[in-house]
Amino acid sequence: MTASALSLIQPYATLVVLGLKEYETRSRPTLYHGGLYIHASKKFPKWARDLLSLPAFRDALAPLGYTSASHFPLGGVIGKATMLGCLPTYSVVRRITTRERAFGDYSHGRFAMRLTRPVSFERVECDGALGFWRVPAETLTRIARQS
Repeated sequence: MTASALSLIQPYATLVVLGLKEYETRSRPTLYHGGLYIHASKKFPKWARDLLSLPAFRDALAPLGYTSASHFPLGGVIGKATMLGCLPTYSVVRRITTRERAFGDYSHGRFAMRLTRPVSFERVECDGALGFWRVPAETLTRIARQS
């Protein structure tokens, strides 16, 4: 059995698996669609930690107990979602909420991957990679044992 994953820096990974962020924006499009594990990267850089003080992030995450960078899981698969497709940001920017817009870079020339049906679960430790990557069989086994 094989499965694909996408590594995201926190707090974006948590926002996706909790269903608070529907679009992940990138500089390049992808043709990928289907099930996708969401991996929280090992690093939580200062610029990303600083996002937690912005109203959109604070208002979405604090009520769920994510009030500090130490509350976010790192270095593992934390959930899954279904990617329905990837569109130029100009085609989605008019129909998204102000909060969703705060969670991504919708500037000209970028692309928005639509992630639906999010599922969150306890972190399963695993190394990630840039872009889309295959989840190792042993990690899939550990995820299945959790279910």
